[in-house]
Amino acid sequence: MSKPYGSYALILGIFFLLIGILGFISGLTPGGNLFGIFAVGPTHNVIHIITGLIGIWAAIIDEPKAGVGFAWYLLIAYGILTIVGFASVPLGTTGLIFSSIHINAPDNWLHLLVSISALAVVISYQRSPMAYR
Repeated sequence: MSKPYGSYALILGIFFLLIGILGFISGLTPGGNLFGIFAVGPTHNVIHIITGLIGIWAAIIDEPKAGVGFAWYLLIAYGILTIVGFASVPLGTTGLIFSSIHINAPDNWLHLLVSISALAVVISYQRSPMAYR
């Protein structure tokens, strides 16, 4: 695996795949919130599953650019979700964005953390020696 970019893609890929699957288990989603914290719904869960599969695929490719491409995807997609989420859903409430994605403040903070981690990967790649490219 192309370290560290493939590892990043694999770890985040597995994380998103798992939370996407867990979001469909009714016993883990009291009141529509995964573990009672994160707002989930079918569309939100499917997005997480697709994101997870993309990350795992990027790790399997075993090329640094695939892992960095996944980080760019996270930075753009989850960066947009973060901005739209904070702008659309007041803190302490749950709402819908893009007419179908259930979201709340903990989701927004998690999306922000994912975006920041992706930004760190993209920057580190840009500054990395040619050996990692």
